Amino acid sequence: MNTNVGSQPPCSGLRWRSVRIDGRIARYGVGGFGQRVLFLHGWGLSGAAYTRPLEQLIGMGMRVYVPALPGVGGTARLPEAQRTLPGYAHWGGSSPTPLACPGP
Repeated sequence: MNTNVGSQPPCSGLRWRSVRIDGRIARYGVGGFGQRVLFLHGWGLSGAAYTRPLEQLIGMGMRVYVPALPGVGGTARLPEAQRTLPGYAHWGGSSPTPLACPGP
């Protein structure tokens, strides 16, 4: 994901939405139709690095959910005390249904 606030990766097959998680804005992209896939990005790369795999998944008939993790792509940062592995896990587990990618 791009680290510029409010920007999204250039994957043309995604539509970007905003939700609130623990009272803070979270952005996520969703695209495609079919079996659901949760795509978690890493750190240190721009959103362009993920364009090809996202488009390939969508092209394979998957419905792809791409949350912009806290502090990236327009999603609010976690408070400093929560910037831990358990803090990020809590954030991910607190996601509303569309972002949580409910079971098949």
